[in-house]
Amino acid sequence: MFRITPLATAVALSGLAGLASAENLTPNLKFNGFATVTAAVVDDPQGGAYLNDLFGYGGIGKDPELGLESLIGLQFDYRINDKTNVVAQLVAEGRNYYDVRAEWAYIAHELNDNVRVRAGRFALPTFTWSDTIKVGQSYPWVRLPVEAYFGVPVTNFDGVDLLYRRPVGDWNFNAQALLGGSSTDRFRTRNAHGLNASLSNDSFTVRAGIIVSELTLPVETCGPFTPCPFLDVAEERTVFSNIGTVYDDGNWFFAAELAQLEINGWLNDWNAGYVSAGRYFGQWLPYVLASKINTYNGDECRAVPFGICDITTQYNEQTTYAVGVRYAINSNVSLKGQIDHVHDFNNTQGFLDGGPTPPDSFNVFTVSLTAAF
Repeated sequence: MFRITPLATAVALSGLAGLASAENLTPNLKFNGFATVTAAVVDDPQGGAYLNDLFGYGGIGKDPELGLESLIGLQFDYRINDKTNVVAQLVAEGRNYYDVRAEWAYIAHELNDNVRVRAGRFALPTFTWSDTIKVGQSYPWVRLPVEAYFGVPVTNFDGVDLLYRRPVGDWNFNAQALLGGSSTDRFRTRNAHGLNASLSNDSFTVRAGIIVSELTLPVETCGPFTPCPFLDVAEERTVFSNIGTVYDDGNWFFAAELAQLEINGWLNDWNAGYVSAGRYFGQWLPYVLASKINTYNGDECRAVPFGICDITTQYNEQTTYAVGVRYAINSNVSLKGQIDHVHDFNNTQGFLDGGPTPPDSFNVFTVSLTAAF
């Protein structure tokens, strides 16, 4: 039987720990890898595309989409000495036309048996599955619940963090404090600082965290050479908080998370969450999933001219009910299938970019093959 590894083993450590044994290239160098191949189709895209990616690839439509959610990654860990190691994780994603990018690149040093410090680029610890967000083999669904995870379009963090780990009876306590920021072509965060902590045993994990930062968006224009001062977002205080839990005893699977993003200025705030449960039958894990995102404090957004609030799809609303099944071919490879019913858009587009406002409900059919080695 293949069960989902509790995520506490990944908190502040390698994103692939517990999924597959590392291959040793030399006594000091080892590597892991992971891959996902996904095919998805929307039964009624209504002239739009679902999960249209802001940074690259188009979204899912009426024709089977084979590239958007497919990826391959390699992680290298070189141990300099007994206390210090260097980690690099390279990922090529279909959503970025398979350009190879450094998802992680950091140096880590053990101060003592319980405390470790890292500097460089590492996983942004926003969610329960942040350390394995690219590793489809680490969770049962064909994709992480989009209402929560799609609302934070960056997955890594440049800075320093301090990791603390200590056994507490039959439990493990993990804590992480961090300082730094993130950047993309669409936005950047600075002076980010946060703290997250988890408590886990062999079957159960509970986690909570908060990150406070200053958000800046590029200067927008209303037309050629015409600035839009009312769209200015510069060093606005942003607070992201999250709490989640995972239970997996090899017979039953349960996971739930709640997340909230609060941003000063005209951008909408949002909260999101999901709950999922499944039952193992040998190598089969059928499951159900319900997830939702809604916005609030939208008065300033609605006051912005030109209907900008209505087309800011990252902060739109929707609800998804899903059923799916995961078949563990072996401990390192899984085949998954899932049907999502997406609805309840509350007069927004949801994540169906380019469609009507609001769209009619629609279904998403997805099959994926995941591997970790």
